[in-house]
Amino acid sequence: GEFGSMADHDLRARGSDSVEMDYNRFLQVGHYVFGLGGSFIANWSWKEMDDAVFPWGINYQNNGPEKPIRQAYKNQSLMLRQISPKYIPPRVFLVVPIEQTLGGNRGNTLSLLNKIIDKMFTLYPDFGVIDDRHLDKLPVEAKVLIYPTPYTIPDIAYAKLEAFVQAGGTLMITGDMGYDSNRQRTLNERFEKFCGVKYISQNYTGNNWTAIDAPSINVELKSASAVDDGYLNMYGNGKVYFSPKPFAPLMLSTFSEGIVNPNGIHIFKINESSGSITYLAVNPGNEKGSISLTYKNKTVELPIDGNKTGMVRFSGDGKVLSVESQGEV
Repeated sequence: GEFGSMADHDLRARGSDSVEMDYNRFLQVGHYVFGLGGSFIANWSWKEMDDAVFPWGINYQNNGPEKPIRQAYKNQSLMLRQISPKYIPPRVFLVVPIEQTLGGNRGNTLSLLNKIIDKMFTLYPDFGVIDDRHLDKLPVEAKVLIYPTPYTIPDIAYAKLEAFVQAGGTLMITGDMGYDSNRQRTLNERFEKFCGVKYISQNYTGNNWTAIDAPSINVELKSASAVDDGYLNMYGNGKVYFSPKPFAPLMLSTFSEGIVNPNGIHIFKINESSGSITYLAVNPGNEKGSISLTYKNKTVELPIDGNKTGMVRFSGDGKVLSVESQGEV
C-alpha cells in the first residue's frame, strides 16, 4: 500500500518533512512486515514525476543522484535477504474474541486488542494470532493462550479452552466472561469453575468499560490465589490466569521469554531454515533505548535510537553473524 508516503503527506505539503523521517518510515515498515512474516512490501510511488515537483518518489528522474530513501531501502534489502525464514508454530497465541468485535461499542474491543498487541510486541518475539471460532486449528505446539475480555465465550470455544487447560496449557482471560450468546448474564458459574473466583457484581454497562485498567467486575476468591493484576487457578494439568481488568500488563509479562526490554522496543524472532535465529527490532518511541537478547549463552545488548531499527542474527551454535544498531553493541 501507500506505506512510504501517506504518513508524512501533510508535512511534505508544507515542506516540513525531513530526509531522516522518510527513511526511518521505510525501515520501520520493512522491519515490521518481515518480522511479522510478510513476504513483500510495496511503496506507492517508485519515481518522481518528470513534469512537476513531486517529493514522494524513491528515485529521481533520468538517473539523478541516489536518494537517501532508496539507499536505505536498498541496504535494508541487502541485509534481510541473507535470512531464509522457516515457519515454526509459536508457543504463545493471542485469541481474538470475535463476538466482541461485532455490534455496539466494538471499538472498545478493537482499541484494547491494539493496546495488548503493542504490549505483546515488547514481551514475545514470536507469537501467533487465532480467533475463538477456529481454536480447532490451534497447533499442538501452543502452550499459552491470551484471551482478552471475551464477554461471551461460545460454548464450542469454551469446551476447547477447557480441554486445552486440562491437558496442561496455560490460559489468560481478562475482563468478563459471564454472558451467553444472547448477551445475557447466565454463565457466572464459569468464573468459579474455571477461574477459581466467585462473581459478585459488574462495574460497567453493556460493552462500555469505564477504563481498561480498572476491574470490569468484582469477585471474591474461591479456589484461586491472588497474583499480579488478578488471580491464578489450577485447573486439570494446566493453569487459568484471570484478571477482572481488561488490560493486565503485569499478568501479560508472566509469560515473557526473559528478554530484558525496559524501553518498550518492539521485537520479532525469525527462525531460519539453516538453524540460525534472527531478532528484528523497532523502537517506536522518540527516546534512545536498548534491548538485551540472549541465545545459546551469548548475550547482545542492542542500543536503538528513537524511531530507528535494529537486528541481531545468531548462528545455530550461538555465534553473532550480523548486527544492525546505533551506538556501541
